[in-house]
Amino acid sequence: VIIAGTIGEITALYALWRRDFGAAPSYITFFSSSFLVIVLGIQLSTLIPGLYWINLNVLKLDLRDDESLHWSGVCARWTRGPAPYRGGKLFLTNRRLVWLTPKEIGLLAASPVEIESDQLSQINVDVDQIRPQLVRLMLGQSSFMPGRRRIVVSTKSGESFSFYMDNKQVQEVQPYLNELLSEAAT
Repeated sequence: VIIAGTIGEITALYALWRRDFGAAPSYITFFSSSFLVIVLGIQLSTLIPGLYWINLNVLKLDLRDDESLHWSGVCARWTRGPAPYRGGKLFLTNRRLVWLTPKEIGLLAASPVEIESDQLSQINVDVDQIRPQLVRLMLGQSSFMPGRRRIVVSTKSGESFSFYMDNKQVQEVQPYLNELLSEAAT
C-alpha cells in the first residue's frame, strides 16, 4: 500500500509537471514534492514491525511451573523454504529445547521447534562447511553467515533440526544439551 501510494503520488506530480513543462518553478515543485513523498513513504514503512529490522533478543519463553531456563541465545536454523536460514532464538530449559522466530515477519517466520527432553535421541555438534559456502556463493561475500558450528538435534520420532551458532555459543550451550540428553536417557 505504501509503495503503491508513493508511486501514485509521484505519477500525479509527474503529470502536473509535464503539463507545465519548461518553467523553473515546475522543476523545483516536481522534484521537491517527489522527494518529500519518497521520504514520507520510507518513514511510514518504518512503522511496520519487522520490515527493516527484527530484534531477536526480545523473544521470551513462557516457562512452565517445574521449569527453569538454563540458556538462551540468538542462532540460525536450517529450514526448507524461500530462505534456507532463519534467524531465531534458542531456549534450553531443564525440560525442553525451544526455538522461536518473531511473529512480526509474518509468512517468512519459520515454525517453532519444541522438543521435550524425553523425545531427544541424539545431539551432534560439527562444522558444516557445505551449506554456508553455497549460501555465500548465492548471496555474495557480504551476506550474513549463520555461524561456523552446527548443532543437529534428532528426536526419537526421526525428525532432525539443525541450529547454527558461533564457537563461543556452542561452548556455552554444550553442557546444557548434554544435560537434556541425559534426562532423556532416564
